[in-house]
Amino acid sequence: MQLAKRLFVLLLSSMIGLCATATEELDDCEDCGSVRIYDGNVGPVRVGLLEVELQITDDAYEMEGEIAGAGPIKRLLNWRGTFTAGGTFADERPVTSSYFFEQDEVRRKKKEVKRVTVSGPVTRITETDKEDLEFPTPPGNDMMTAILLDPSCDEAKDVHDGENSFILELYATKPERNVKQGRNYWTGTADLCRYKVMVDGKEMRKLDLWIGEVDGRLAPVRIGVRIPLIPDGVFKLRIAEEEGEE
Repeated sequence: MQLAKRLFVLLLSSMIGLCATATEELDDCEDCGSVRIYDGNVGPVRVGLLEVELQITDDAYEMEGEIAGAGPIKRLLNWRGTFTAGGTFADERPVTSSYFFEQDEVRRKKKEVKRVTVSGPVTRITETDKEDLEFPTPPGNDMMTAILLDPSCDEAKDVHDGENSFILELYATKPERNVKQGRNYWTGTADLCRYKVMVDGKEMRKLDLWIGEVDGRLAPVRIGVRIPLIPDGVFKLRIAEEEGEE
């Protein structure tokens, strides 16, 4: 179970490492909200839950959410992340303006908290028992905005987790794939975009995004994270509550 815990934290931090504080005001937004829930698995084991609430207009967006343990590992995992993100749209593409991510974990009976705050060009990091850091914000969008709100299959995208820079480098596309994820999960036809996650010119992992239609917009319906030497991590978009779900 300790191995499963380590894989879960690695999977989530690899996918996200992330997220953001929304500052944009969304006007006339009574009908622009939606909630997306993704169940995360490492191999056959359900280990995580990503829940995101979105507010989207033609000009701006906000999101907030939580990522935490689920399934058998939930009882042993003392790790939790919460996030918000906000920005505008330019030529229908999102542009991050603010970003916040907080993770807390209990280690040796002590709670440790890390916060990453992006406000325009400045990033600030506060962490338990460490000095605060402040530095220029890395280029591109935050990872959650790039994954959840920018469904285009580009040759390359600059992204960051507030602290580190990444490049999503497209290496393959497979249009109109038939996606069957089982009961209670999104099923239909989606385009598969396959990326290498590059850091300083080196490939760190691979990211697969299946892009389909959700609430009248293109969005990821399945997210795959491939990390060397461990089973693939997969997040599937839920469309209905499971019986007995807490």
